[in-house]
Amino acid sequence: MKKWHLFRQCFYLVLAIILISGCGLSFTVKDPVPSNVGYSAQNIPPTVLTIVDERTGIDAIFIPAQIGVGNKMQETSLLKLENIADPIAYFAAHLEKELNNRQIPVKCVVAKKKNCNG
Repeated sequence: MKKWHLFRQCFYLVLAIILISGCGLSFTVKDPVPSNVGYSAQNIPPTVLTIVDERTGIDAIFIPAQIGVGNKMQETSLLKLENIADPIAYFAAHLEKELNNRQIPVKCVVAKKKNCNG
């Protein structure tokens, strides 16, 4: 009888942990590995790429509509990326690394607004 009581307590504990941890989705994203593919053009002038985040409102955060095959999530479930405070800056930094690794001299900067000067 003690065995079943202990088993039942463990079962309820595991069930409670699963239910509590299922409320928020949190992931750690690995940094991408730059490719070894080169670019054949020579004498490319250095370029500055300005990256502007034009997402607004609900589009400015990660909300998974569906995770996995057939597993519907509530639209209010937020996806948290533990090691990425600013997704746009993360994207810009790794885009710059990738292009520089391909011998394309680029500096990626993040801006709040589009520069309409060209």
